[in-house]
Amino acid sequence: MPLYVPPEMVAQRSSVAVEVIGGALAGLGCYLLLHSPRRQEPAAQPTAQPDEGQPKWPEPEPKPADLLRPEPEPEPEPEPEPGAAALERQLASRERTCDSLKLAELRLLIEGRGAVPLDEAAQAGSGSSLRVALIEQAKALPAAVDASPPAPAWLARTALLLGDAAVASLADRRVLVVGMGGVGSWCAEHLARGGIGHLCIVDGDSVDRSNRNRQLPALISTEGQTKVRVMADRLKDINASLDVEARHLFLPPDAAAADAVVRAGMGGRPFDFVVDAIDSIQPKVELIRAALKHRVRTVSSMGAGGRLDPTRVHVCDLSELKGDAHELSKAAQAAKKNGRRHPNGRVHVQEKLGRLVRRKLEKGFGIDRGVCVITSSEPQRAAHALTDNKTKNKASYYGTWSCVPAAFGLHAASVVLNGLVGGASAESKAARERRRHAEEAAARHG
Repeated sequence: MPLYVPPEMVAQRSSVAVEVIGGALAGLGCYLLLHSPRRQEPAAQPTAQPDEGQPKWPEPEPKPADLLRPEPEPEPEPEPEPGAAALERQLASRERTCDSLKLAELRLLIEGRGAVPLDEAAQAGSGSSLRVALIEQAKALPAAVDASPPAPAWLARTALLLGDAAVASLADRRVLVVGMGGVGSWCAEHLARGGIGHLCIVDGDSVDRSNRNRQLPALISTEGQTKVRVMADRLKDINASLDVEARHLFLPPDAAAADAVVRAGMGGRPFDFVVDAIDSIQPKVELIRAALKHRVRTVSSMGAGGRLDPTRVHVCDLSELKGDAHELSKAAQAAKKNGRRHPNGRVHVQEKLGRLVRRKLEKGFGIDRGVCVITSSEPQRAAHALTDNKTKNKASYYGTWSCVPAAFGLHAASVVLNGLVGGASAESKAARERRRHAEEAAARHG
């Protein structure tokens, strides 16, 4: 029998269901309103009047037609200002790889205008203090500054590294290179490529077929020609404006000849550097003495023969050449076997030619230090040969190959170039004091 439900009860239950469903929908709406991201409405812009002094509205974005309009031409760069400010701006306008190059360029700019040298305290100071001292010195100079001429196109990479002032300074330097063999020829070429403007090359030999394994002027096509003539043509082909003076002569082993060569200079001016690439002992000794006597900086190449490893070539002072192993103490010999370094921190080199040169300089002129030398920590191999009577100024020679003499020559060129521009391997204060001692000793015995 079907259940009878009164109509009043049905209406009551329907209203309850509607209220429940309505409450659920209202709760869902509140939840969505609280947890959904709100839309950011743009802030109302103020309605400023022109006479109230408030900022104007930003300009509307350009239309496509405005984007096609040509941009205004850039304003020309102002001319460099005179005085120390110009020197600073010239430095700041170029990027450098090393702060010492900035100091070197500033020093060259100042010295080119006749400034007095810095005192020892400033020279020995840190990089920042030396820079301040240089700038202060620039302020005391006249206001007018002649800008350095731009470097030649073929030296653009050098100017990027050193600056136009350093390149101009190198072009005005005079260097004497004696010996155009396996060491001197490589040194002369890299001096020319480095920007030296005046080179005097000296050698009395001609190209022989046995020179082709290590010497730049030695080619099949140049056999029999004088080395200085071949090298002069080669150097002029690198730098057409290079002033090359080629002297075809053997430097005799006497003081007067060495004095005459060093004193002559080039173009009425003294040499700025002398490179000794001679492989005969007495002429080498006399050239070093003459250069010290006339206060010309010198770098001397010791024996490159009998060696195989170019990575052991290095620069040191004459006092560090200690000769054969029997002249070293037991401690030095032990250190030599375990890294070739003496307990006092100095490298002792087994260098026969250097030992003889040092002995003659010390015994004859009191010079035991103050000469920059190129040598190698590699022991010389004993294989050598006596020469016949046809070889001038040479009693014997070592076996050689291409790598080591070239490394000696490149080290010598680096000493010269860095010494002239104040680069990374420029002469230290201690080395300068040793050189002054040697110059005074050479002058006393001159």
